[in-house]
Amino acid sequence: MKSVMNMRKIFYLVFLLMFFSCDTQKETQLSYDSMSPEEISENELQAKRWESSNLKYITAYDFINTDKGLLLTATSVGVFSSTNNGLHWKQYSSNALSGKVVTCLAASGNGGIFAGAQENGLFYSEDNGVSWQKITETISNENNELIVNTVCYSNGYVFIGTKSNGIFRSADLGKSWHPANNGISTLLTSNSDYFTNENNIIKLLSDNNVVYALTQDGMYKSETYGDSWIYLEHKGMDSPNMVSCLADKDDLLFAGRFIKDGVYVSEDQGKTWRKSGLQGENIYCLKVGKSGAVYAGTDKGEVFRTTDNGITWQKITKGLPKNGGFVYSLGISPNGYILASLENKGITRFSK
Repeated sequence: MKSVMNMRKIFYLVFLLMFFSCDTQKETQLSYDSMSPEEISENELQAKRWESSNLKYITAYDFINTDKGLLLTATSVGVFSSTNNGLHWKQYSSNALSGKVVTCLAASGNGGIFAGAQENGLFYSEDNGVSWQKITETISNENNELIVNTVCYSNGYVFIGTKSNGIFRSADLGKSWHPANNGISTLLTSNSDYFTNENNIIKLLSDNNVVYALTQDGMYKSETYGDSWIYLEHKGMDSPNMVSCLADKDDLLFAGRFIKDGVYVSEDQGKTWRKSGLQGENIYCLKVGKSGAVYAGTDKGEVFRTTDNGITWQKITKGLPKNGGFVYSLGISPNGYILASLENKGITRFSK
């Protein structure tokens, strides 16, 4: 009888050890899965790979996270949304942007979303992209084709940068618009292309109370919400008109460049610049992750990451489409996944 009791005690102790062992393993796995990709070490990073989403054969030009936890993307065929960090996407087929080339997105600060459409102006959604309303009807344009390249929102003002009409600003969520080009070179030419029209606004970026404008003529900044613009002298940088993209991180401003000039960084809001790595690469887009890592996409279909503000960079290309050409955009999902879109290759996500 005693031997049976002892056997039962041993069995019970073994069961408890197995239970707590399994529970500890489960907690460890959950802790690892909760890490953002940018927090993974370099060795672990190289072991990871990109995975394709269900959105293929399109080009995504921009990504944004909404206040309600949705991830939206602007693409060559409209706006799509994802609820699982960019692995699966869906589109509301009956809205005003379905099938249109949508180039940019921005949050309004009160739960709304702005979307710029090529040759169709700016649209606004109050329901996370289910429906859209055009809000640039009051902007007069000779050809009635307002091409919106970029949009940003700053402290109650919404700014749009256009291909050949400069910058417009609205203080009432698009009910009325006014030109905001004081100080910006405005050489209007009716048939100029993307890279020769100095009135072409490539990128607008809001950093606290400062708004930056990237044009073919170079970079400008406004500390008066667009009342006036100051031309940045680009000290430390050759040929200022070869800047392709901007990104801000805390007190740092990053600039990506063509002509195989890599990435530059400024610590004084663009007055002076220094090289920050990837010289020899044409940089097409930049993105700052949730934990502060900076990502760069090139014209060769490659993505690089730095966690030390450009002192060192790691290439992360395993699983990206081959012969993909330009990395048109990079995004960060609500949970920190990195997203990339190559020309006509859909959206890929960097797995944890």
